[in-house]
Amino acid sequence: PELTGTLPSGQTDIDDCIANAPAGPSADDIAALYQDNCGAVNVTKSGSPTGDDCAWSVTYTYTISDDCGNATTASVSYSGGDNTPPSITCPEDVGSPSDPISCTDLPPIPDISDISVTVNDNCDGNPTVTFDGETVEECGDGQYILTRTWTATDACGNSTSCTQTIYVSTIIELPCFTVQLDITVNPDGTRTYCWIITSKDSKRCRALSHIAFELPTDEDGNCIPAIEPNGTYQGINNSYQVENGTDNPFGCSIKFNTIGEGIKGGTSEVFKYTLPADAPELDPIRIEIKAGKSNDIVVISVGDCDLDCSEEPDGGAPKISENTTPMPIATLSNLSLYPIPVKDQLTVRYNNTEANEVEVIVYDLLGRIIDRQMVLSQEGDNIQRINTDKYRVGVYILSIRTPHAAIDKKFVKN
Repeated sequence: PELTGTLPSGQTDIDDCIANAPAGPSADDIAALYQDNCGAVNVTKSGSPTGDDCAWSVTYTYTISDDCGNATTASVSYSGGDNTPPSITCPEDVGSPSDPISCTDLPPIPDISDISVTVNDNCDGNPTVTFDGETVEECGDGQYILTRTWTATDACGNSTSCTQTIYVSTIIELPCFTVQLDITVNPDGTRTYCWIITSKDSKRCRALSHIAFELPTDEDGNCIPAIEPNGTYQGINNSYQVENGTDNPFGCSIKFNTIGEGIKGGTSEVFKYTLPADAPELDPIRIEIKAGKSNDIVVISVGDCDLDCSEEPDGGAPKISENTTPMPIATLSNLSLYPIPVKDQLTVRYNNTEANEVEVIVYDLLGRIIDRQMVLSQEGDNIQRINTDKYRVGVYILSIRTPHAAIDKKFVKN
């Protein structure tokens, strides 16, 4: 037979799976391109794709013959492989430059399985998904940009990535104060914690009477105090008496009691302390801020809220000196609770050396306030009863406080 038409030229570098390799011209298509001087043109076709999705090829061979057995051959070749990356969808961005979220509200990193369900690929039914980590950018002015990246990779090594952008504020908003944290790792391995506390200019907000920061404990549960001694802390705007390693209010705490009138009306203070190099890192950290009748406990995720601390007082950084200013005389003692365990009503008995207003607070072991009351306390012995019938079974901490003194005790509710 004689070729009278034009044979297809085939194709290379086809971006597709082996299952979608071209079938090539049919035997009838090739027969139509030939003529024979005596009769019909007969065509047989052979060949099938070889390889895999990543690299495949196929050559189709055609045998063209007439009824007398005269024959010739022709071929058409194709080759290709999958070069198309998967598609992947990341979680939506959170916050904005003008409206960042608080570092205490940072959304958790989604599980890989939650991202995998968004992935599609043209050839691979089960691409691999990896979390590539987080990066922090444009850190400053009380906020930063957190970028999370995920990558999907198919069996041929084609990959694509997507990102989630989270705009984060390191200024933690409380009803009457804002809180910022900076941690500095010193050359000797010690860690200095720097907290900026700024009061809000509001008639409803009272002056800071004390602030306490949770400290770490060792493997045996022993408190690890800050390196600085108990004494007087000279801040930017005030002096403070320091209780370092106290069990009030968090079992292991460093507490700064205001000497005189505390910050209020928009003023700021910087509180600094340093932990030993071998002290375990505590994350999150609980903070208690006491101002008037307000008592706020906030839990701060250190890894999310750490940012540079640039505020320093004139003449150098705040520091704790040896105890030159005596603490006000403690007014509370002899705290007893009964019955233990308690069921419906807890009797609280304590001694106060002067008549004043005290605050009675009940916490759970996570530091959450369960009950809070302001009561008038008389000089001498005092008895108060607290209804506990609606408390859940568990261990609680009862704390009695004045502006310059506090006493705590645990109790069990059955």
